[in-house]
Amino acid sequence: MNILAYNKAILSYLLLCSLSFILSFILLTPIKIIQEKFLPSSQINGFNFSQLTGNIWQGSLNASYRHKLKTKAQWTIHPSHLLTDESLIKISLSTHQSQLQFSSNFQGFSPEFKVQGKLNSREISSQLSLPKHAKMTGLVHIQNISLKNTPPYFFDNLNIKWAGGTVSADNNSNRLPALKVSSTTENDIITLHISEEASQQILLKIIANPDKQAEIKITQRLLTLTKQGQLSDNENEFVIRFTEKLNF
Repeated sequence: MNILAYNKAILSYLLLCSLSFILSFILLTPIKIIQEKFLPSSQINGFNFSQLTGNIWQGSLNASYRHKLKTKAQWTIHPSHLLTDESLIKISLSTHQSQLQFSSNFQGFSPEFKVQGKLNSREISSQLSLPKHAKMTGLVHIQNISLKNTPPYFFDNLNIKWAGGTVSADNNSNRLPALKVSSTTENDIITLHISEEASQQILLKIIANPDKQAEIKITQRLLTLTKQGQLSDNENEFVIRFTEKLNF
């Protein structure tokens, strides 16, 4: 090997070692130091962050929105899972009464994102400024929400159960039974059902087309439960139908 080739090999090796060292230093640097360097303010657009621990691969922090909904977040990243069916990224969010788990992996080169957990709707709605002073009670079980890189809606299926409780808005309240929300997708058309869990009776049906036009159909049973009058003697009948342009 001549001197020039030898020097090039040495320089390449030193460059590779330097890049490896810099990358390892960045990835293993405590997240607290990164936050102090690049995010000197602990408040961003109403979100407050504190008690940051760990590094980019694994860590935790406390967060709140406008000093409400205080949440603990924990995360882990497993690069070795990139080419497997196991989750590449796992994130958990927990409050005093609610927990959510987020996981992400790749199917080929297409990312998939899943959400599971439970939400105490009283805890969440009492701390958010919802339209018409809306409030809810009852536990929401998110059995699965699957998001994929499939426009225009980007979710594959949805399965949620609500234990039942009180829903109120503008000083009007109704006591509702346990409900189930589920969806199916066929030919890029998403059909979403809200039904009573006990009887499986459909209350509301939404058919969302690829052009983001959604047909919404409401049964008499939902009007009966919410004390909004009677349009039919058959509670299974769709008594209200309209089309809505989805703006998301």
